[in-house]
Amino acid sequence: MVSITRKYKHVKMKMIYFPTEAKFNEYHDCDLLAIIQSPVLVTGLEEFETFHIQLTKSIEELYRNVGKTTRNLINRGINKDLFLIGVITNPSDIDIVQFQSFYNEFAKNKNTALCSSFHVQTLKLLRDEGSLIMTTVSNREGAILCYHVYVVDEDRAMLLYSGSHFRMSKDKQSRDFIGRANRTLHWKDILWFKEKDYRIYDIGGTTKEPSIKSFKAEFGGATVVEYSGYKACTLLGSMALMYRKWRDRTV
Repeated sequence: MVSITRKYKHVKMKMIYFPTEAKFNEYHDCDLLAIIQSPVLVTGLEEFETFHIQLTKSIEELYRNVGKTTRNLINRGINKDLFLIGVITNPSDIDIVQFQSFYNEFAKNKNTALCSSFHVQTLKLLRDEGSLIMTTVSNREGAILCYHVYVVDEDRAMLLYSGSHFRMSKDKQSRDFIGRANRTLHWKDILWFKEKDYRIYDIGGTTKEPSIKSFKAEFGGATVVEYSGYKACTLLGSMALMYRKWRDRTV
């Protein structure tokens, strides 16, 4: 389990990742709980579907479980493209800001949510707890092609962000190159976390986009249902939660 505490507009919020028990009524030191991927459903949480890859399996079995096309692309990435893999186990503030800049270019092009200053602060708090790992894949000249950002505890590595400039590439050859880089990075991440004795590689939510769900399924994980959401602990927390629900309805 990972826990960080922060304030947002006078509301003290505790964010709990991968709680092992659903004893959320015991938290009295905050206004609002943000619960991320609980194995147990409690009131206020919503279903969240993800893929888990069991890293207790042998490397040979993990490799066999990867789809044939993806295996071929990974092999080409390793043997011909000669991508450079980077692992940042204790990201600096500069590392985080550089990731934010890279990711927001990706997000604008994809028309998805940006990594805001709020999210940057979350990343820094996770880093301070020793629960943030970044990985990168670069071309032979050292230019970063893709970022992966993980929240980790003693058992699980969960993909929080994945960003590449795939859609910004003007030609198919460049898009294919970046696609191989991303797949190669996932495979190298799996091997790195296995070597470090993590038990679960959580490749992130399945999303409503069939192409993303299909992409993540290619790495051989099993579908797992968990639960995420918010739980108010004080009157101020209840008011903040009501405001959030109202805001979401009006957007």
